Amino acid sequence: MIRMNCLFMLSTLVLLGCSQPGTEVAWTGSTDQAGVPPSASLTNGAASDGQALHVTQKPVLTHTEANAVQVMHAVCVLQPVGKNDVSGTIRFERQGEQLHVTGTVKGLSPGNHGFHVHEFGDLRDSQTGNSAGGHFNPTGAPHGHQQGDAKERHAGDFGNIEAGDDGVAHIDFSDNIATLHGEASIIGHGIVIHAAEDKFTQPSGDAGPRVAFGVIGVANPDQKE
Repeated sequence: MIRMNCLFMLSTLVLLGCSQPGTEVAWTGSTDQAGVPPSASLTNGAASDGQALHVTQKPVLTHTEANAVQVMHAVCVLQPVGKNDVSGTIRFERQGEQLHVTGTVKGLSPGNHGFHVHEFGDLRDSQTGNSAGGHFNPTGAPHGHQQGDAKERHAGDFGNIEAGDDGVAHIDFSDNIATLHGEASIIGHGIVIHAAEDKFTQPSGDAGPRVAFGVIGVANPDQKE
C-alpha cells in the first residue's frame, strides 16, 4: 500500500509537470528494485527520509522576447497640457537596428521645442504634465544630443522639433538608441513636447513647461491616419 501511494504521488506530479510547458519533475535519491522511490510522506516538497522531489518551472517565453519578435510599429497621439492647443501624432517604425520616427505636431509657437520620451505613459496630470515623470533613462546616462553616443545621452533624448510660422512641426529622423524592445524599449512610456528649446544643459535641457504629452503604444500597421 505504501509503495502504491508513492507511485500515485509521483505520477500525479509528473502529470502536472507535463501539463505545464517548461516544467521539469525529478527525483533526487535512490529507488528500490521496482524503480520506485523509497516510501515517504512529502512535506514542503521533501521526503521524510531526506530524499527530495524537485519540481522546476521554466519560463516558455518572456515579455521581452515577445516584444522583440512582434513589435514593429508604435504610435503616440498627443493631447494638450494646461491651456495649450497642441496636438499631433508621432509614429515609430523599426528599420533594422534603427528606429524611424515621423509625425506632425500642430499648435506650437514658432521655433524649437524640446521633444523627449519620458519615463511614464501617465496622462492623469493634464494641467502640468508632471505625471509623465522625467526623461526615460534606463542606463543612468547624462542628458545629451539625439545624435550623440549611447553613453552620453538618455534613451529618451530626441532633441528638438522646429515649428514654422504656422505653428506646425514636421518630424522625420532615425534613432540608434531608443527601440521597441529590450531595455531601451519606449513602448508604454510617454512623449512630452516642451514650451521652449532643449538647451542640452543638465539634467534635462531646461526646455520649460510641458505643452503636450501622449502614451507610446503598439500601433496597427494598417492604420495610415
